[in-house]
Amino acid sequence: MLARRSVLLPLGLLLAAGCGERARLWGVPLAVQGPLKAGGQALWVDGTRGAVFALSPGEGGAAPSLASGALPRNASFVAPTPAGDLLLVLSRGKEAIYRDQSAEEPGLSVLRPSAGAAPELVRFYPLAAGLDRLAVAGDGKQAVAYSSGAPGQAGVFHNPNEVALLDLTQPPGPENPVRRTVRSFGSAPIGVVFSPPMPIPAPSGPAHSLALVLAKGYLTFLDLGHPSRREITVPLVKPESSESVTPAQVLFSRETVFVRADGASDLYSLTLAARTPQAPDENDFLPSINQPSSGRTPLDVALFRDQKRDLLLTANASGDLALIDAATSQFSLIPVGSPVDTLLLTPREEPTLALVYSKRSPAPRIHFVELKGLADGLTKNLTTRKLDQAVHQLVATPDGKQALVVHNDARTVVSILDLVGEHHTVSPIHGQLPLGSFDFASGAAGSYLVGVSAGLSRLGLLDLANLHTADLRLDSSPSRVLALGDRILVDHGAPEGRVTVVPRAGASRDECQVLSGFLLAGLLDRELED
Repeated sequence: MLARRSVLLPLGLLLAAGCGERARLWGVPLAVQGPLKAGGQALWVDGTRGAVFALSPGEGGAAPSLASGALPRNASFVAPTPAGDLLLVLSRGKEAIYRDQSAEEPGLSVLRPSAGAAPELVRFYPLAAGLDRLAVAGDGKQAVAYSSGAPGQAGVFHNPNEVALLDLTQPPGPENPVRRTVRSFGSAPIGVVFSPPMPIPAPSGPAHSLALVLAKGYLTFLDLGHPSRREITVPLVKPESSESVTPAQVLFSRETVFVRADGASDLYSLTLAARTPQAPDENDFLPSINQPSSGRTPLDVALFRDQKRDLLLTANASGDLALIDAATSQFSLIPVGSPVDTLLLTPREEPTLALVYSKRSPAPRIHFVELKGLADGLTKNLTTRKLDQAVHQLVATPDGKQALVVHNDARTVVSILDLVGEHHTVSPIHGQLPLGSFDFASGAAGSYLVGVSAGLSRLGLLDLANLHTADLRLDSSPSRVLALGDRILVDHGAPEGRVTVVPRAGASRDECQVLSGFLLAGLLDRELED
């Protein structure tokens, strides 16, 4: 029997709360997002009550622990930073409707998880309630809040082109965040992408950190180092054109920005040239646009470095690959003989191998492209592996030595693909039901693929070193699995909160703990609004 720990509310307290005038909270469904991984904890955010719940899985023999803290209510967006050390929560806040309520300001909460304790509120940035999406730079220092354009925004007016520029390294103040309305030609932002520091002019000019606001038909450049300067808008189609072009991918190489857009027949290349501003609010750079034509329509694009050159690899609608020199736009074509639309480069840092396949037209084959010396080898660097099952998704392991192959088959759930060596062997792993959730766990016990199926009360474990399989019987159906180091957390998706904490791969049921009811903790402490 699994060890249990409950924080369920006493029945008498629940009954007392229901006596007399009906409490407002009982008519309000709880809006819980999570679990999410940040800072070694599993976190849930309840936007209805304005609360964050943190589970520390325990280290060095310590027992799992739970803690909770307060947040502004009505969370619209929750995500960890790219490094996974902080949790970011956008909230719409709350108006004081009743006499006994207090108003809460909308804005961005920056939380720092802390083992064995509730996450610490590091900073709070006031924002407009309509900003319900957040993009964060890869280094976690800059962010841009914008609107998703979702219907049902409160208020008489809503500006879908308003953005807020935030410096997450500095406290809030009159100039942080900076609110702007970006220029619009009828569209609204659909995403934001951040550049690395780009020297303008290259290679020794001052570094510019830019935010590119993506919208249907055009791009908008914002200089994060000078947020009060004007935006620069670059149309992707001519004003008289009837083309519908939507930017989908953005890549950066020195002073050049490459854009793949849905509906476009080729890549866009935007070169950033230095200019002398004539006014304090003008920019000191100007983009010029062209298309480094390979004569193909790209469906996916990746950038890598080889022999001190930045190279672009595109998977094309014509069933081939194009290799483009980012500096000169010279290109070569690599025929693959089948439809391809997806590229996966591995390992993540300094990739040496590209896996090429089709998500749109799944087929039982994977193409392998050795990236080192590709410009000289072309077809010599290309090999193909046929499989028994169609390939719907590839997910590389954290070390880049293997990949999980997801098949569209209710019996053969996945395969493990070896990425080391020249043979690229494929080992099928069978299961009773489709794999609903999975993660990669690593620790003293080794590296494992852990997964669950919603219709099966078991946790599956696959030792990635020898592909030995094992499973652990659970007390109830699982919803999601997370790996927190060598600890494994199975969330059962119960509205009151129920998780099974597995101390390590290979642990027995007696060593596991079930924690129940933690999402009900403090349910009556804070009043809810209708």
